[in-house]
Amino acid sequence: MEAAIAIAAAAETPVSARGSARSGRKRTAVNYAADAGYDSSGVSVSQSVADPSELADSGSEFGPAASDEDDAEEDDDDDFADSQPPPAKRNKTPAAAAAEGKKKKAPAAAAAKPRAAPAAKKSKGSAASVGGSTTTKSPAKTAAKAKKVKQLSEKDATPVIFEYVQKQNRPYNAVQVFENLHKTIKLPTCKKVLDKLADADRLKIKVNGKQRYYYPDQSQYTDVSAEAVKEAEAVVKAKDAEFNEWNGKAIALERQGDSMSKELTDEELHARVATLEVENKELAEKVARLEGLGQSADPEKKKALVAEVNKWKRIWKQRRTTVVDVVDGILESMETRKTRDQFMEEMGLETDASAGVELRTFVP
Repeated sequence: MEAAIAIAAAAETPVSARGSARSGRKRTAVNYAADAGYDSSGVSVSQSVADPSELADSGSEFGPAASDEDDAEEDDDDDFADSQPPPAKRNKTPAAAAAEGKKKKAPAAAAAKPRAAPAAKKSKGSAASVGGSTTTKSPAKTAAKAKKVKQLSEKDATPVIFEYVQKQNRPYNAVQVFENLHKTIKLPTCKKVLDKLADADRLKIKVNGKQRYYYPDQSQYTDVSAEAVKEAEAVVKAKDAEFNEWNGKAIALERQGDSMSKELTDEELHARVATLEVENKELAEKVARLEGLGQSADPEKKKALVAEVNKWKRIWKQRRTTVVDVVDGILESMETRKTRDQFMEEMGLETDASAGVELRTFVP
C-alpha cells in the first residue's frame, strides 16, 4: 500500500519539478518509485527478485517500467528543450523591494528635477567621506554663517535701544530702530522694549494714528541760546569749507596720479632718449652729405627760373580750359551721350590725370 501511494505521488508531481538538473532528462513515475525503494510492482527492492528480466516483465496498474530505449527517446525529445529548469524566484524582503522601487523611480525623478545629493553625516573633528573622498563645507556657506549676527534678547536689547535713542535725540518708530540697529534685535522685541521704556517714563511717546514715535525726555537737556546756535553753525560752515578744500586737493592729486600712470617710466624714457639720439645723428649725417653734393644757386637766376615756370603754368591752364570748353560744346551737340573722359580718350587727347601730373603741385 505504501508503495502504491509513493508511485501515485510521484506520478502527480509536475514535469518541471521532476526534471533532472544534472542530466536534463524527464523522469517517470518508475524512476521516482525506484528512488523511494520500490519497484514498478510496488514490491520493495530488497524483497524483489534480483533478475533484471523479472523486473522488466513485472507490471502494475501504472504500466511497465520504462526501458533504456524509452529513456533515450525521451532524451532525444528533450534536445530542443531547456537543459535546466528556470530558477525559482526568491521571495524579496521588504527592504530589497523598497530599494528596487527607489532604483526604478530614480531616472524619472532625475529627469523631472535634478536634486542635490544629501549632505553626508560626519563625526566631530573629521570631514565626511563619500566614496573615499572627503567633503568640506563651501567657503560661501562658512562666510554666511560667520556673517550671521546673533540677535539680542529682550534683556540685553533694553539698554542698547535706550542708549541709541538718547544719543540720537530724535523721534523714531520701532521699524526705524530695528533697521538702524542693523536688525540685531528682532522687530517684535524692539516694539516690546520701546513700549516698556515709554511705560516706565524713560522715553516719551507720540501717537500719530497707527504710528508710535519714541523720543528722549527733552527736560533733561539744557536750553540752547540763539548765540550758541549761531556759533555752532559757524563752526559747521568752517568745517565744511575745510572739507571742500581738502577734497579738492585730493581730487587734483588723483587726476595727477592718473596722468602720471599713463606716462613712460624712467626705464622707458631712457630707452626713448637713446633711440632719438640715434635718429638725430643719422639725420645730421644726411644733411651734411646733401650739403656737400652741390653749390648754392644764384638768387637772381633762381628768381628768373621761377618766373619762367609760372608763365608756362599759366599757359598750361589757359590751354586746358580752352580744350575743356571745346569738348563740352561738342558733347552737347552729339546724339550719343558720352562723358568728357570717354570722348577725350577716343580723340587721343592727353589729360593731367592720364599724364599723372597736377597743375597746382607741379614742380619742374
